[in-house]
Amino acid sequence: MGWDLMRCQPFKVLLAIFVVYLQLSINTVYCSSIFDKLDFKKHVDKDSRPSFKQASYRKKLQLQCQCVTAGDGLVQFIPSKNRSRQLSARGRREDLKFISLVAVSDSFGSKLRLQSEKYKTFLCFSKKGKLILRQHGDKKRCVFKEKITKDNYIELQSAANPKWYVGFNSHGKPLRGYARRSNKRRKCFQFSKLEVKDVPKTKPTYGPPKMDLILERFRFQLKGSWGT
Repeated sequence: MGWDLMRCQPFKVLLAIFVVYLQLSINTVYCSSIFDKLDFKKHVDKDSRPSFKQASYRKKLQLQCQCVTAGDGLVQFIPSKNRSRQLSARGRREDLKFISLVAVSDSFGSKLRLQSEKYKTFLCFSKKGKLILRQHGDKKRCVFKEKITKDNYIELQSAANPKWYVGFNSHGKPLRGYARRSNKRRKCFQFSKLEVKDVPKTKPTYGPPKMDLILERFRFQLKGSWGT
């Protein structure tokens, strides 16, 4: 009986080693197949499109153009079938649903997209450098770089073409991106950024009185009774 056990132990050890080797080989083949499917070039390529799916910053703001004389000079996104009326800088402060924008930036804050808070449309450049609104902002022409001037104004430079900037003329109509080359219109491409903070919702004051108020009234009644 003891001899049979001694003969079985080496067989069990070899069987265990074989099972472990088989598992390791299967895991190696599985991992290699996964790595073959992954494309690491898109994570290293400098020209790849920035990903905003995991955006770290979302700020509510309003943009005021410096050379617009119509209205309050606020950039507004208007839902209209006529493209010429969708985008302008003639917005007024009371038109909150049109002038309320959201700046969606990447994790480093170097690039951003401008989106309407209510209508969810994005500010983009067309292929010819014209400012338009799009339902989706996944293209590189919808990405901008924020630059600060000496006068503490901001300029929005296109990430697709560094020569293009966001601008509006004195009547609030959008200018083509390459029009910034003229020094006479330099202010038409400068904006004041007005950040908007969320107003906290106040709770209603009606309902049963708080315990502190009840105790205060009780103390007041006691003082009145002792005084009399």
